[in-house]
Amino acid sequence: DDPSLPGVLSSIAGRWDRVMFYDAADTADRWKQYITFWPSHFNEITSIDGKMGFWLHVDAACTLVVIGDAPSSTTISLTTGWNMIGYPARNDGSYTVAQLMLATGATMVEGFNATAEYRVSLLGGTEVLKKGAGYWVYVPTDAVWNVDW
Repeated sequence: DDPSLPGVLSSIAGRWDRVMFYDAADTADRWKQYITFWPSHFNEITSIDGKMGFWLHVDAACTLVVIGDAPSSTTISLTTGWNMIGYPARNDGSYTVAQLMLATGATMVEGFNATAEYRVSLLGGTEVLKKGAGYWVYVPTDAVWNVDW
């Protein structure tokens, strides 16, 4: 209901201090961030939505509660190169990395891996996407991904 920062993270208020997002469309400054202890004019992210994948730094395990109306589908625009996206689905179901690649022309998809050096790992085609998770997607040309709920 409230996609603004810090509103969208209000259920974990006091537990987080930094959000980072990679904006592939902004070739001059792709990395955007919001840091709670910075003056507001330095914060570049003003809102978060289900299309975005983002890094969120929390001080301990917590549960983010998201409130709002669920759409019947979501369209995500992908820019040539790497894109940091969300998987805004109602259920985990069985949608695989291979299906994402087929739908978008993506050649690589990476997902979070807490033990990997850069916290991401290349995902195989049979890996099932998880609702609410963020992914790195590499497309050789601009593409549009329609996510049906």
